[in-house]
Amino acid sequence: MGAFMVLAKAVTRILAFLGKELVEVARRPGALASLVLGPFLIMAVFGLGYSGFKRPLNTIVVVPASTGLPTDPAYYENIAGAGIKVIQVAETDAGVDQQLEEGTVDLAVIAPPDTKEKLQAGQQSAQHRYGQSKDQNTAVQSHFACARQGRGQHSDRQVSSPTRYY
Repeated sequence: MGAFMVLAKAVTRILAFLGKELVEVARRPGALASLVLGPFLIMAVFGLGYSGFKRPLNTIVVVPASTGLPTDPAYYENIAGAGIKVIQVAETDAGVDQQLEEGTVDLAVIAPPDTKEKLQAGQQSAQHRYGQSKDQNTAVQSHFACARQGRGQHSDRQVSSPTRYY
């Protein structure tokens, strides 16, 4: 009979606690409403600020003439996917830093001169990627675009103004 009494006392205590809490909720219905409706209100406010639109990154691809690689922007845009818009394919990186600074370009991908030889030899060719953006969302998008396109180690470190992605 001792175990039954312990169980009965435990059930009585739990029911007493639940009763006390129900009385508190009945006295303050606003507390219950805020606990239930508050999170939905917060989600609605964040939902109003979210557009879900990410504009494609304006990108310059630098391909030295010695590589013999294509210089058609459409070729690289097809490889890159929907998140990158190749606006120019240049032979040198002259002016790239300035365009990154001005914000006319979000990303620059620079192929080293020995790219074609390394690829034909079955080796990985290092590509230097630079990203610059005053908009934090575009900067993060640029970083992940570089990481997604990369085939090896990469890091982001601040170099004067633009960020380099290896």
